[in-house]
Amino acid sequence: MEWQFIKAKDVTKAQISWKKVSTPQLFRQLIEDGLTRATEIAEEMGFSAGQVSKLAKKAIDAGWLEKDGRDYKLTGKP
Repeated sequence: MEWQFIKAKDVTKAQISWKKVSTPQLFRQLIEDGLTRATEIAEEMGFSAGQVSKLAKKAIDAGWLEKDGRDYKLTGKP
């Protein structure tokens, strides 16, 4: 989930909003946060390494991910 806290004019109150993040967005965020191996990402997402590999294949085909040995790296494209 993605959370946003907005401070209201009244210092004692804040507005909180959230939205569910898609699986590909979460996958990308984990890589941006420094997880580079399928096993690490799978553990964090609660997926199998095979499911992560499928997500990686789609990301590679979309052009924003590349594989370097066992590590995933962002290409810089969104």
